[in-house]
Amino acid sequence: MINNKRIILIADDKEFIRDMFEAYIDTTLPGYSGEYINNGKDFEARLKRNLDGVVLAIIDNNMPPGKKGIDIIREYASRVKFRFALHTGDWTRDELGEEAQKIREEVQKLGAIYLPKPCDYSKLPELVRSVARG
Repeated sequence: MINNKRIILIADDKEFIRDMFEAYIDTTLPGYSGEYINNGKDFEARLKRNLDGVVLAIIDNNMPPGKKGIDIIREYASRVKFRFALHTGDWTRDELGEEAQKIREEVQKLGAIYLPKPCDYSKLPELVRSVARG
C-alpha cells in the first residue's frame, strides 16, 4: 500500500476525468490514495504487479492503446480481490437501448459496478466506502 492507504486505481484516457477523480479522492477520502493510468495497455500491465491495498478499480471502456475496459473486467474480475467499476459513456445513450442493457447486466454479473458518464462525482466517497466494506 502507498503510505498505508487503500488504493483506488483510476484508468481513463481523458486527463480531465483523471483530474476530477484525483480532486475528489484527495479532498473527500482520507485514508485512500489514487493511482492514475491513462490507457488500457498500461492498466493491464498494472494489474500484473502487486495489488496489495487495492480496493477498487474505476476504468473507462475506451482508452487506447490496449483492451477495452469491459474486456479487462471479463478477464480479471474473477482473478482479483477488489471490484471494478466500468465508468463509460458508451452505453448511456437511449438509442443504444437493448445493447446498453446487455452490457450493464454483464457488468453486474461479473461483480462489477456500472458507472455511467457523466456521473455525480460527489457520490464517490459513498461508492468507495460501500465497496471497501463489502
